[in-house]
Amino acid sequence: MFVPLPLQRCVSPSRSELDAVFRQARAAWFLRYTTQATAPGADSYRWVCRPPYDLERLSGNIRHNVRRGLRRTDVRPITFREIINRGWEAHSDTMRRHGGKADGFGLDVDLDECGAYEAWGAFVGDSLAAYTVTLVMDDWAHFLVARSTDRHLKLYANNALLFFVCERLFGRGYITAICRGFQSIKGPDGLENYNASMGFMREPVQELLATRPTMRILLNRYTVAAALPVLKGLRFERAARVLRMAGIPRPSA
Repeated sequence: MFVPLPLQRCVSPSRSELDAVFRQARAAWFLRYTTQATAPGADSYRWVCRPPYDLERLSGNIRHNVRRGLRRTDVRPITFREIINRGWEAHSDTMRRHGGKADGFGLDVDLDECGAYEAWGAFVGDSLAAYTVTLVMDDWAHFLVARSTDRHLKLYANNALLFFVCERLFGRGYITAICRGFQSIKGPDGLENYNASMGFMREPVQELLATRPTMRILLNRYTVAAALPVLKGLRFERAARVLRMAGIPRPSA
């Protein structure tokens, strides 16, 4: 699945433009992109916070957690090499908590040479308790990766790290928005309440999913209707949302 860059831009590509991307990106089966909230597509949102950003923006309980996290951890910018060398516990614990499999990091030390990507970490002693990766594009910053260890969760390293990074990014003066990602195709997850508690708000957008031309013959209302028993077994509402993104009418439940 390919997405356009910069991530924050809403686009409205023509069919010929989409086909041109598929011709160039031979590994792509899907193109997922956002357009204006008033355009056709699947209702969606992205988690965004805008300045000013400080402790007063958070609830009393979350402010307390952030302060505790900042006292108990050492939060600072780190290198991607530090993630590769010291971040496996945080990576594998997070993947397991979310039902995934911990393969590689999906990162490379060469990112240290690209100023748009930045890594940040929260340490407890010599242990990397949590780390995150951001990407700055134009006047937006995007959180791409967030990982943390199970054994340090009660120290509120995640809260401290997220607050620290947002405060530092907005402190640069030119960042107008920070994004924690879009609505998950899988539906609401445990991060929804966390994002809201840390000062992020839902900003509505429409999401679309373009499919490779060779797949369009297979994805239509007739083939979807025939596959309805399988869709029900794979969480019908999730499948129906993906179909709306692809512009295929929702089948009857």
